[in-house]
Amino acid sequence: MAEGQRRKRRSKRTIQRERPQKAEARAAREQQRVERRAAAAAAWEAGYPERAKRYQAEHDRRLAHDRAREGQRKLMYAYLEYAHGYDTPEARMVAAYVRHNETVAKDKRRNLLKGGDPLGLLEPKVKKTRKQVKEEKRQQEAARLARGERFERIADLDNPDQNVIVTTKAHSLRRKSLVRTHHLPGVEAFLRDIEAVQGGIRAASLGDKIDRSGVPNIIPGAIPAAQRIEICETRLGQIHWYWACGYLLFDMTPTEVHRRGGSQHTTASAKVGDALDALCDFYDPNFLRQNRDLNILMDVVSRGMEVILQGERLLNWPHQQKKHTAR
Repeated sequence: MAEGQRRKRRSKRTIQRERPQKAEARAAREQQRVERRAAAAAAWEAGYPERAKRYQAEHDRRLAHDRAREGQRKLMYAYLEYAHGYDTPEARMVAAYVRHNETVAKDKRRNLLKGGDPLGLLEPKVKKTRKQVKEEKRQQEAARLARGERFERIADLDNPDQNVIVTTKAHSLRRKSLVRTHHLPGVEAFLRDIEAVQGGIRAASLGDKIDRSGVPNIIPGAIPAAQRIEICETRLGQIHWYWACGYLLFDMTPTEVHRRGGSQHTTASAKVGDALDALCDFYDPNFLRQNRDLNILMDVVSRGMEVILQGERLLNWPHQQKKHTAR
């Protein structure tokens, strides 16, 4: 039919003639729908045994999980009662278990001593599977990283095959990339004062204390070191002091500061560098700032001030000459 032409209207005779055909087609479609529903119902009924097995397996699995959790919960409560010193049947059961394990361990040590093998070197070794060895190595690596230890390779340029691998702690200066070579004398002097003041307690990131007796360990030079630290804190100001202490003592790197919602890495790095410069200005008499921006500004400002002072002297010279003549 051409575009814009209306469809020709069918006559009543044509409609009457097509009505039985449409009724037959409609009945056929209805019959097909009935057959499809019947087939789907039959398939659902046929698959019920498999579904019942799956439902039963899931139910059994949930019951087993609940029983295991209930047993673990009871065991946890028993250990808590034993730890708090309660006199209950569960606590007595745990105490008997602990005593049995202690007895077995004592008997084993006694047998080793009697056999002339106190270190257990002749004890038969249990061969571990490759999976167990791999899991032990993974646990040791995770524990090493949790302690903050890292491996670093020191290259030997003369003998590349004899490179040295060292283990560094989190507070090691080798791990602090923002501590440059010209910072080392001042930073080391600051850390010596911190260790001297802390004594047996020491700073949080510098490791455990050696003296665990609880008696203060006052070492020579602690009082002058404390005085220097107080003067340094006053001289640096609050901002530089917290940046320097956070970076050197508590491993607050720019990445960690940004992770906690602080400044961007580059901004934080610049602030740490300025704080280290200020710290080394105080602790190192021979410290030379390697800050190009500051050197440029100092040069420009010093020359500019010389020009200003020279201009003031030239302006004041005629007045001074008149006063001298009047006298």
